[in-house]
Amino acid sequence: MVELPSGLPSRADVPVRCQRCGVQVLVGKTSWQQTSVQWPADGPGRCEELRERSADGAMIARVRTCSALQRSISKAALAGIVTISE
Repeated sequence: MVELPSGLPSRADVPVRCQRCGVQVLVGKTSWQQTSVQWPADGPGRCEELRERSADGAMIARVRTCSALQRSISKAALAGIVTISE
């Protein structure tokens, strides 16, 4: 884990599984607006939405998440599975 400068909130990353494609990512939140997503190496290739975006010319490395994963993360945060570090 990377050491953050003092004064910045720390976070604990937790696994969240996309309800659409099943890929599991690590998620951390330091606020409702800030979300960090760490994909497994093969994750973007397993995501149908990201594959479609790639076919349309989008650079997948710059895409943080898909809409289905975003919904899964939001549900996990609302359920208290992903906590917001203070």
